Amino acid sequence: MLVTNGSWAGEWEVRERIPFHVYGHGGAVLDGKLHCLGGCHTKDWQAPGKYHQVYDPAADAWTAAAELPLAVGWPMPAVHGGRIYLFGGGYFVPGPGITSTTKAWVFDPAANRWSAIRDLPVPIMNGFAVTVGNVIYVGLGYNRQGGLGTNIVAHYRNTYRYDPARDTYERVADAPELGCYASAGQWEGKAYVVAGANIEVGFHDMKDYQWADGALKYDPAANRWTKINTPRLKKRVFYLTQCTSSAVAGPRLFAVGGMGEYRDRTIVGEYFDMQREVFREIPSLLEPRCCGGGGVTGDLLILAGGFFGVAEDLGDVCEPTWVLDVSDLPEVVDGNLARNRPAQASSEREGHQAVRANDGSLDTYWEPAGEGATNTWWKLDLAGPRRLAECKLTWDSSAAMPPYVLEVSVNGTNWVAAKPEAFRRVSARVEVVNLAGANGRYLRLQFSDSQSAWHPRLREIEVQGTEP
Repeated sequence: MLVTNGSWAGEWEVRERIPFHVYGHGGAVLDGKLHCLGGCHTKDWQAPGKYHQVYDPAADAWTAAAELPLAVGWPMPAVHGGRIYLFGGGYFVPGPGITSTTKAWVFDPAANRWSAIRDLPVPIMNGFAVTVGNVIYVGLGYNRQGGLGTNIVAHYRNTYRYDPARDTYERVADAPELGCYASAGQWEGKAYVVAGANIEVGFHDMKDYQWADGALKYDPAANRWTKINTPRLKKRVFYLTQCTSSAVAGPRLFAVGGMGEYRDRTIVGEYFDMQREVFREIPSLLEPRCCGGGGVTGDLLILAGGFFGVAEDLGDVCEPTWVLDVSDLPEVVDGNLARNRPAQASSEREGHQAVRANDGSLDTYWEPAGEGATNTWWKLDLAGPRRLAECKLTWDSSAAMPPYVLEVSVNGTNWVAAKPEAFRRVSARVEVVNLAGANGRYLRLQFSDSQSAWHPRLREIEVQGTEP
């Protein structure tokens, strides 16, 4: 079964089922294979196992490797020097229930054996671990001492540098905010973290989550964290790429699927561009899915485990493995093709002409005259044919935005929607639309007839692409 979202040539493919359905497991890619580590096999989220399941995409086959020394869920794995390092997680203690641990281990694939390494300075589960250079950075997450929400005794901004050669930890700068349910990666000597939430409150209290947005960047040379305030396509927790630092392809850090407010599992696919520090879209998932684990090996993004559906409880177990070829992600080039190009609009409010939306300034914006969005459009001429990579739209957050469709044309007469849906609602102040290498000279924003109080305010449009 193959499905595409229509905006990019990539397609999700269904592969062999994972032998033991798990969720809350860690993901690590080693020697071209995805290792799924620990997690829970039943709907009892306080009963993790010692599972060590390995997927070989070349053979489309799952095998078992050496069991974990401790049955844990939501651990923090990182790959270093041809080995998998596994930090912390939550294990079951009779009486109180799931409890964070300080334990840590290293897996030697040649010997198929786990060995203990020095304990973490504090008990952590559901944080991050990522290799940068010759060391591993571990942190964020929380200390849970039982299964109730009130049993979370500490949330961390702590970050530790673990040196595998010396088997030692050193505390470094604290992160600027709390974070858990995280995907992590490194680019050009810096660590990046995309957390799902700032604090853990529990599945049945999701309306109380402090939803994380943007990303965090740690610079080891300066020993400094930075909060990157760029919005995501959708705020959510329980990614299919949580508890991993292996869901990375070059500068792309994937944060896929998950669950939004009020337990709505999502089909959202996106990645954080660590080079340009912006979120970008990838093909939507085949079905709403959350709580899995995954990683990138070669050109393949692999997702395994988790839950399907939109049920009020945990949902339906997800056994199929999903694979996406990320080798043909459209290349984004530097340079804004839209700036100061000819622009027109259906109407203009005084002082907010069409050209204000592509003048290179976020202090100006285009706004149509009157109220409502009836027969409202904004059009851009790129002054020649272009192969288009993406379009970045910055909206005015104070305006009540109507739905819109982004269209592309080679001649200014015949238009093709850049997105498969007829009209899409503005989901964030800054949106990045993948144009998947479409050829065109003209772009048009066409707004739908809607409520009279709705009207667009477009602060800036930026277009990336090349000559065909």
